[in-house]
Amino acid sequence: MSVLTLRGFLESLKSRPIQSYVEPHLKQLNIVCGNESADFDSVSSALSYAYFDYLYKQQQQEQLYEGTSTKNKKCNPLLPVINIPREDLKLRKDIVLMLNKEYCISEDLLYFQDDLITWKSDKQLTINAVLVDHNELVNKSLELVDNVTGVVDHHVDATLYMKADPRIIKVTGSCTSLVMNYWYNLIEDKSSMVDMIKFMYGALLLDTANFRHKVEAPDRSALNHYYEISGGFETSTTMFNRIDFKSTGDDGFFKTLKKAKKDIKGLSVRDVIRKDYKQFVFDLSGTNGDRMIVGIGSMVKSLKWLYKQYDGINQFRKECDLFREGNQLDLLVIMSSYNDKTQDMFTREMGLVCSSEKKEIVSSMIKGMIPLLKLEPWQKNSNNDNNDDNDDSQSLDRTEGSLSQSCFWEFRQLNVEASRKQAVPIMKQILGHL
Repeated sequence: MSVLTLRGFLESLKSRPIQSYVEPHLKQLNIVCGNESADFDSVSSALSYAYFDYLYKQQQQEQLYEGTSTKNKKCNPLLPVINIPREDLKLRKDIVLMLNKEYCISEDLLYFQDDLITWKSDKQLTINAVLVDHNELVNKSLELVDNVTGVVDHHVDATLYMKADPRIIKVTGSCTSLVMNYWYNLIEDKSSMVDMIKFMYGALLLDTANFRHKVEAPDRSALNHYYEISGGFETSTTMFNRIDFKSTGDDGFFKTLKKAKKDIKGLSVRDVIRKDYKQFVFDLSGTNGDRMIVGIGSMVKSLKWLYKQYDGINQFRKECDLFREGNQLDLLVIMSSYNDKTQDMFTREMGLVCSSEKKEIVSSMIKGMIPLLKLEPWQKNSNNDNNDDNDDSQSLDRTEGSLSQSCFWEFRQLNVEASRKQAVPIMKQILGHL
């Protein structure tokens, strides 16, 4: 099998009209998409799944026609969709860095949620999707995807799509590890996989903090595969002369990606929230159909840093409340995570904003979350600095001003193992019993 690069794969997809990928008479289009936060792991999982699926289909075609003069039929590939609007890609600077610098891939070679909307509305296509890095359709995806044909994920199992094939849901640091382990067992020519592993290894390092946290057995298996593939076949990298696939991680590779991920220079508060954002609809207890629309933005800066950067607590709160209102949210949650340099420890914080009408419900939810997430009141004068902040700033103004119609809470989260992935099921369960 000839070795196809990721860029070559994407160029080949874009060289053909969408209609050529539609199954005849059925008007069905097959895609693979990550979740709506579209972080590094989600994008890498979608691209790698589609890439490996194509390699496997090529392998099957070559085996089918081996020894014959029959011309191979074209493989019908899965189209990888990045599950955000095209304009939001620029907010994810770690992904842009990897795509542009390492793979020379620009956004015009990618498919986005905008394309999915066009395929669904204008072309009236039925969309069949493999879900990676999530196992439940939510929000816009519910309207756009008709059938879920496969699932590869590491979040809490929502027990949906039980007939999906594959249906792989396991606890692991990075979803890309599950993608690699699945396709590694199916693709015979391992050399054909080599171009994708730099992207996948980057996702693994980011999601496990350079192989220091939340490393599970599937991650170790994937790392062994990366080592085998890169060790057996020469691989080059634009950003680095050498990448080390070892259990102690790769400091240079990790720090470069982490720096890009943390870079929010030039971004508004709205942009910072959208940079890593998910939205959920949670059912409340009772039979009257009450629901809560909750948006959660993950950030890699401390609350203190954010307040200083965006002209104080009042202004930051105002911008958050405008985002909440603009997206018709009952509750907006800011989940902050960073390295506290003064205490040499990984730290999490949480900020919540809701309308006064939802204050009682949110207050009850917070009471239920306190023992599970180990929340304690956030102190404005605590040393909540990022690893790269060196901020000895003055005390912060907390006057409510014109924001009296909204309610705000801020906490330090001592259960640092609980990211958004763990916090969402907790919120869902508590709200379901209120």
